Parts: sequence; structure tokens; C-alpha cells
Amino acid sequence: MASLPHARRDATPLAREFFINEASLSPGLSPLRDAAGPDILVTGAAGLVGAYLVRELLERTSATIFALVRSSGPVPAHQRLIEQLTLAGAPVDVVTKRVRVLDGDCSAPAFGLAPHTYAELSERVGIIFHNAARLHFLLSYRALCGTNVGGARRVLEFAASGGHKTIAHTSSYSIFENPAMTPGTVTEDMRATSPEMLATGYMQTKWVAEELFDAARTAGFDVITFRPPWIVAPDPLASPDFVVRFQRQCFRLRALPDMNYRWNVVRGDEVARAIAALTLSDERRMAVYHLGNADVPGVREVAAQLLRLDRPLPIVPSDVWRDRLAEALQSGGDEPLRPLAPLFFRVGRTRHEPAANGYLFNDFPVMDSRATIAELNRLGVAPPLGDDVVLSALLGDENVERV
Repeated sequence: MASLPHARRDATPLAREFFINEASLSPGLSPLRDAAGPDILVTGAAGLVGAYLVRELLERTSATIFALVRSSGPVPAHQRLIEQLTLAGAPVDVVTKRVRVLDGDCSAPAFGLAPHTYAELSERVGIIFHNAARLHFLLSYRALCGTNVGGARRVLEFAASGGHKTIAHTSSYSIFENPAMTPGTVTEDMRATSPEMLATGYMQTKWVAEELFDAARTAGFDVITFRPPWIVAPDPLASPDFVVRFQRQCFRLRALPDMNYRWNVVRGDEVARAIAALTLSDERRMAVYHLGNADVPGVREVAAQLLRLDRPLPIVPSDVWRDRLAEALQSGGDEPLRPLAPLFFRVGRTRHEPAANGYLFNDFPVMDSRATIAELNRLGVAPPLGDDVVLSALLGDENVERV
């Protein structure tokens, strides 16, 4: 098996009981029946989906939008959000009138806000779009749980104050990308199991957060869960995430790995549109939604698409592809996957193998989004963009090799 000189070893894996305990609802939390105000709170508003979500809510409602944004270094929260909303196409005059920026932290007690601000917010807000999360493929569960799990707990505490609130939680389909799951399809009513087998700390934190919100729903809270797959920007080539780096690396290596993984890729603006429409609907019929595509391509479909684009890539065994990647990384070039190399070359192949090894060698269940797509069609909303368009942009652009 290919290896790198500085491949790092996995940390001691956490047991299933640890994650089950982490997903326990805090005692004393209960939903309120008194009506809250008509306004909306969005966490993670300066993120890829969050900015488009604010734009959608400005178009679909007359509510005041409270955007919880954390200042980043010298960049104030207000400036961060305005920059992102401008990129998302939100009209500046409407933003100025209807968006109130809260410089806070969704994982801090009372969101890090002053007591009087938090109390006023809890009375005014009737819908919470919890979209904040820290995405990192190399950090552990303990490094990420403060934001990703702590944020879920703070949102539930907020929902138990002031008045009745609807919670729209953005989860992740990655919680099903687990070697313990049976290959096949996953529908909206299925729950993920075996969090200790998930490959990354990020996936584990998203599993715990979804379990917390599921427990809250059972306790009577009004919770809607959205599971998107891979999300890219409307201009996919501008998205410096795992899926884009992986596809760019395939062009550098001039080959596709012969893997069973199927690439379910959607655009952030389309995800935001679906979340807004389904949450605001007066005739909501489901508690969990899958924001993926009806048809999810595998490596052979991708290869056929590339052939149609006159940019053919051969399919090679996954071990051969990884050996080529190791050689490229050892050569010292500016490879797209260099920042994520530890995911491919940790020492040993264990049942806790890292995500990229899983994508290369495992057969994960595929997201079934047909029920959600039917609901979106009923509402007259286009479902998230199909993979054929996104992958054409990812794999067909003539500049994709020049990272």
C-alpha cells in the first residue's frame, strides 16, 4: 500500500457509548406553546449556504432577519456578512433595512450576546435556521464538538425560551458514509448508526448534532432536519473543498480511481432555496429531507461524461490511483490534495480508516431523495441542481488543471 514519510496515525477511537452519551438531551429542556414573534434567526449566515439562505428569506418573507455571525480576526461580523450577501446577490438596500447582524457565537452560552439582547431575541424569533458548523476533515471530534455539538445545544436552549420556535437544522448526509452501514439506499426516515465507525471527527459531530435534534423532536420541539450531500458554490471551481480538490487531482494524475463511491454534488444556492421553501411551507409533510439528486453518478458515468466533453480519463484500480497520488505528493509539486494528504496515507488500514480511503475502497449507501424532490415539485420549487451540470463545470472546464 502507498505510504508517505510523515503519515500520521489515527487517534485512539472513541467508543459508541461515548457518542450516545454525547447525544443525550440536556435535562429540563421542553418546548414552549406560547407564540413567539414573526422574525427569523440564521446561524452561520456568512457561510456558503447561510448567505444564500438569508437572500431567500428576504425574498420569501417580510420578517426581520437576525444573522448570528462571529467576527473573524480584524474583520467585523457586519462586514463579513455584507461581503457574503453581496456575493450571494442580495440587494444592499433590502439588507440594510431588514437584516440585523449579531456579533456572537452560536456555541457560546446565550450565543455570546448581552442578556437583554438575548431576551429580546427570544421573544421576537419564531424560526431558527441553524446552519453554523465548522467543516474540517483533519480535526478530531473533540476539536470540533465545541462548535458543531455545542452550537446544537445552544440552539435548543434558545428554542426553549421566549415562545414556540421552529428549528430548521442543516445536517449532513456524511453521517451515513460509514463502513458499518449496509450498501443500498437511504431514505429520509432512516437513521444513521455506529458513529464510532465514522471516519472523521466532523462526521461524528454531525451525527451527534442530528441525534440531539431528533431527541428534541421526540420531546415535542418543532424540528426539521435537512441532509445535503456535497455542497459547492454556484461557481464550483471557486469552491476549495474536498470534492473539488479530488476531481482536480484526477486530472493531474490523468486517471479516475475505480471506486464504488457515487458523487452526489449540489449547489449551495439551490440547497438554500430548498431549505427556505420547505421550512416556510404551511403544508409540511416530512420531518427529514434529503437535498440530493435523483440520479447520482458513479465513476463510469463520470468517465462517460468526460468522454462527451472530449476530456477522457481512464479508470484505474484504486490502489494504482493512490500509488500515483503518493508519487505526485512526494515530488513536491503543488498538488490539489496536498492539504488533505493525511486522509489518504495514515499508517495501517483499520475499521476506522479515514474518509478518503473509505471513498476509494468502501461501498457506502446512496442517498434516496425522491420523496423530498416530490415535495419540492409540489411546492413548485426546483430541486437541487443535477450532478450532470455541476460535474460538467468541475471536470469539463479547460482551466481545471491549473490550480
